[in-house]
Amino acid sequence: MTYVKTPAATETYLINPNIKKPIFALTMPAFVGYTEFAKDNMDDLTYKPKKISSMNEYVKYFGKAPDLMFDMDIIKLQADKELDTPSPIIFQLGIDVAEDGNTENKSKYIFCVTGNTCHNLYYNVDMFFQTGGKNCYIVSAGNYRDKIDKKALIQGIAELKKVDEVNLIAIPEAIGLSNSNDFSQVQKSMLAHCGNDMKNRFALLDIYPDTEDGSGTDKMIETFWDGVGTEFLSYGAAFFPYINTNRLKTSDISNATITYNIGFLTYYNKFAEHDPAFAKTVQSLLDWNDQDSDDNAFHTALLNASPMYQQAIQTVISKSNALPPSCMIAGLLSLVDSSHCSYREINKIPMCLYTSLLPTVNLDYSQISALGNPENGKAINIMYKGCGEMALSGARTLDCKSEYYSLISMRQLMIQIETSLKDFAKQFIHETNTACTWEYIKTSIEFFLCHLWKDCLLKGRWPEEAFQVQVGLGDTMVADDIFNGFMRIKVMVAPTAPSKFLEIPITLEMGKS
Repeated sequence: MTYVKTPAATETYLINPNIKKPIFALTMPAFVGYTEFAKDNMDDLTYKPKKISSMNEYVKYFGKAPDLMFDMDIIKLQADKELDTPSPIIFQLGIDVAEDGNTENKSKYIFCVTGNTCHNLYYNVDMFFQTGGKNCYIVSAGNYRDKIDKKALIQGIAELKKVDEVNLIAIPEAIGLSNSNDFSQVQKSMLAHCGNDMKNRFALLDIYPDTEDGSGTDKMIETFWDGVGTEFLSYGAAFFPYINTNRLKTSDISNATITYNIGFLTYYNKFAEHDPAFAKTVQSLLDWNDQDSDDNAFHTALLNASPMYQQAIQTVISKSNALPPSCMIAGLLSLVDSSHCSYREINKIPMCLYTSLLPTVNLDYSQISALGNPENGKAINIMYKGCGEMALSGARTLDCKSEYYSLISMRQLMIQIETSLKDFAKQFIHETNTACTWEYIKTSIEFFLCHLWKDCLLKGRWPEEAFQVQVGLGDTMVADDIFNGFMRIKVMVAPTAPSKFLEIPITLEMGKS
């Protein structure tokens, strides 16, 4: 302890040296998802948060990315039946074919490519480190043999209650859930965890993909707004669109990664009118009955000749390369920390270093403005292409109409102030509830907040306009509080404008008098 005597004071106060400088916790995100395995030597890490600082550590504890494997098939769809495949559909194209030349007897044939592109946690964590991330926690909710499940992801969120260090949460694989209702339930659980259970962390949310009726961006946004609910919105932010990476190239697709199912080899001629080159090429390759399973001739010939096949492969590549932006945003927030400017807005960070990352959809100015400040207040921060590189239009929470918490930086600032003050106050639960203790607490907190004011994080011409601290009998407590062992502290800070205070109440349960 250091004894400090101010010129205007007539008595000496104890100042805790550990809070002389307000050092906030650095960005520490947690990512929940599916991994190849989850082991630390012989210990099973499933549902056990594990801290890592590099992709080498990720590979050590959780394995590599899933193998690229796709199935190509042509399915004859029965009347009044919907297409149902074991794996998620990446591409599909359906045509009606008159059987035996009878136009009144038509059957529907669907050329489709299926495969699992949903297990993308490996690539998202890699993008986190590439865009400035330093450390993070991983919670494995299963392996690549498991389908992405709502209950498993929510259980992973619950396990994060055991880790105090975490202050950001992202679940990029939630976009692989089978329906938007499950996706909404996971996101509501993230917001409730941050704003109700813990109150010291923030959720980075993605938008559910357009997989139902192809209605596009408007339907995706409406689905998100309807599903995210109305509670704890200032504890989360949404980002859109997805990020187009370059992890998969045309040269990565070959016979080794594609399985041509029996339907493909049986019904290929049904597409003779739609794409004559497709049917002709498949027929010629089948006639050439000297194919090695490792040979790439089948895939290469179709890729060179068939427009429909080219479209399918291009769709596979584009959908595989599209990653949700939440992990990249976590990396940018970590980059803000490392630049020693803890509450600079992330949309002010230049992205020229990430020229290989571009948004999958380019929205115009009117769309960006409307989504950034919608009537319902649920702002969506938009990434767009500007001057050949990616930029972020805003850094707003889902409660952009809030007087205090419309900005991500403001919510993070208040979370960190409140957490720092409550952690500091905990050390006094075994002290006497007397004027000496009150004065020590008051002076120490004022010293702490004065540093924030000097760093322009609290607003006011004078300290009195930026913050106020009250503790003591007649100010925050009555005699019954002291008798029953309660110390009540009231801290007021002005993060947005002078004398426009937000109150932070702190209650300590101490020994009874």
